[in-house]
Amino acid sequence: PHQRDDGLWLLPIYRSLETGGNFGHDYSELLLLDSEGNATDQLISVPESIGRVHGSIVTSSNGEKLLQFFRSRKADFIYRSVGTLDGLKWSAPEAIDLPNNNSSIQALRLKSGRLAIIFNRFSLHKPYEQASWGEAIWPRTRWPLSVALSSDDGETWPWIKDLDHGDGFAGESNWFMNGQLAYPTILEGFPGELHIAYSWGGRKAIRYLCLMEEQILGIIP
Repeated sequence: PHQRDDGLWLLPIYRSLETGGNFGHDYSELLLLDSEGNATDQLISVPESIGRVHGSIVTSSNGEKLLQFFRSRKADFIYRSVGTLDGLKWSAPEAIDLPNNNSSIQALRLKSGRLAIIFNRFSLHKPYEQASWGEAIWPRTRWPLSVALSSDDGETWPWIKDLDHGDGFAGESNWFMNGQLAYPTILEGFPGELHIAYSWGGRKAIRYLCLMEEQILGIIP
């Protein structure tokens, strides 16, 4: 959840419908919480957000707007929506230049002012045979796990570092043998000190690592 200046919280949620295509027709909303985290009766819509879920909110670099980044049920790209600072109005999500494989992502505004996103650097850019149970696309390829940095609120992502490649199997026959590196989270401790955790090996364990922002920028090895 994202806390507003007035102490209220914005909680990104998404709806999974029993009819109309399981998962593929999911859409996003936000639930307004009071200062103690209790749900209010106010729901905020994200227009044209079908297939865009698991929203992650950060403040824009100038502090005047909110940005929300989404996972895509179509396994194509990460999507971004721009909202008012109070979070009551949002633009339709648009694709950014980072792949997404229908797996979770998380965005974070760093103390340096840069924007960080942790994600799986993989997607399907061509038509995919739809599963009989729904219209979402599930390539199941959740590797490599990568982190990207932007200095212009997500318009461009010139710095990308792969953090984990799984077991390193190659070739189509080994496509699903690298384990799954998924559901990542990222926090900043001291300025530039990034703490990352994610599920590893098909959810066999949680793996943790710490690296510096300068390692992503290529300033230090």
